[in-house]
Amino acid sequence: MLNILPIFLTLTLAGCTLNKQLEGELDSNSSTPSTPETPDNPTPPPAPLECDNTITNDFGGGDGSAGDPYRICSLEQWNHFSQTSSTWDKFIRLEDDLDFTGVTYPNFNTVGTVGTPFIGTFEGNNKSISNISINAIASNFAIFMYTDQNATFKDLTLQNNSITTTGYIGGLIYTHSANGTLTLQNITNNNLTLNSQSRAGGLVYESTGTLNVDQVTISNLTAPTSDYTGGLIGGLYKASNFSNVTLSNINFYAHSTSELFLGGLVGAGYDGAANATFNFDNIQATGIAITGSNNKTSALLGSFEGFGNSMIINISNSTVTGNMACVQCGALIGYASVQTINISKSSFVGDMPFSDVTVSGGLVGIAYADNFQMDESFAIANITGWTASIGGLIGQLTTNVASSINDCYVQGNLVTTHASDGYPGGLIGNHAGAGTLTINRSYFAGIVTGNHVQKGCIANGGGGGTLVLNNVRFDSTTCTVGAVGSAAYTGATGSITAQLQSGTPIGGWSLTLWNFASGFYPQLVW
Repeated sequence: MLNILPIFLTLTLAGCTLNKQLEGELDSNSSTPSTPETPDNPTPPPAPLECDNTITNDFGGGDGSAGDPYRICSLEQWNHFSQTSSTWDKFIRLEDDLDFTGVTYPNFNTVGTVGTPFIGTFEGNNKSISNISINAIASNFAIFMYTDQNATFKDLTLQNNSITTTGYIGGLIYTHSANGTLTLQNITNNNLTLNSQSRAGGLVYESTGTLNVDQVTISNLTAPTSDYTGGLIGGLYKASNFSNVTLSNINFYAHSTSELFLGGLVGAGYDGAANATFNFDNIQATGIAITGSNNKTSALLGSFEGFGNSMIINISNSTVTGNMACVQCGALIGYASVQTINISKSSFVGDMPFSDVTVSGGLVGIAYADNFQMDESFAIANITGWTASIGGLIGQLTTNVASSINDCYVQGNLVTTHASDGYPGGLIGNHAGAGTLTINRSYFAGIVTGNHVQKGCIANGGGGGTLVLNNVRFDSTTCTVGAVGSAAYTGATGSITAQLQSGTPIGGWSLTLWNFASGFYPQLVW
């Protein structure tokens, strides 16, 4: 079972710090002690701010400051906001849901231009923007076209929106520029259709500035695409942080044979700066369905490239379930060419069926990294390819310094169907490069089938890299092709199913990391 963390909604009222201060002063002068805030006695949400919905040529209230934001409670007031660029650096707050039913493309007023981007704070106040149905023909489209500096969006729901164009699409924002950090906090986007013949992002089309994302939910997203597309952002060009993101029922299908970058979270990531770090923590993806060819595809990160610089990718506490039929395909990373990849406590449960030339891995498709480390992660998956390399955890890995896979496992079947080609490996397909790869305390349970000698219950033995195995196991009842390259290998032990499922701890495997129960293969404690 996947542990999907709940999304905690936070109602924020500018100016509450002053109220708290006044309350504290009153409490200090009172003989009755104040009641402390506890889970059973939470602070009540702020009262709605006054908003006059009869006003049609101005805001419904406020002066645009943090303590008294401009209020919007009607479509007329939205139109005033969108046509008044002098307010695009202010605090804006929704005081009612905005329903755009019947508003056609020429009459939909967007916010932000290249010369005057939105740089303020947009407080959704747990209200919604819904029922946008736009055919922009060949134009790029988003609700906020251009943002910059430290633009902030929070506590907002987007609901039942559909956008069609041959141009580029952002579900909320088209482009955030490089002069600051874009913050997305407590944002929900539900029932979104992006009918693009090109590039798209569920919330943001692209950002050349840093992105800070927390408590975001993307659900029921459908996007036919022919170029890079992400469930949250299409193109990300700056080191960024993502945490507590839920992706559900993401359906991408490519209608082009050109190279694609598809990610349930991020389509493509680039950063030429030294030590550019991308952090992804607690990303939960369920019901992922991605179909395409000639692409770099993942439920999370489609393609990441550091252009020879020291880009770092950190993925932790993240889970994926679903099916992906694609090339250069992995549940966490489709393709990466970076300095460092760290993956911990992450998993994939699903299938990767494909019948073409493919390099696929349960967690990572292809990775070129100076340093690679994977800890306490697993895949329960059936992976099929025609030719090329497939692996239960990683399809193809090239490392230049010592790297490791520690306390990981794969359960499932790996099959290549070409009459004389195809290279399946239970844990990893090919390993290449000058760096030694060490696999410690890990196992494979399933079937490995291919018509080339280059296959194995642990690795296929291809690539020419140095591989060291320490206390590694495989189920010799189900996998009979040998540990590496159709042969035995030092450090790998075949055990029959009854032994691996006996409930007896394996010597040298930590009981704080592993759970051993009769009738089951070993499982990670987390």
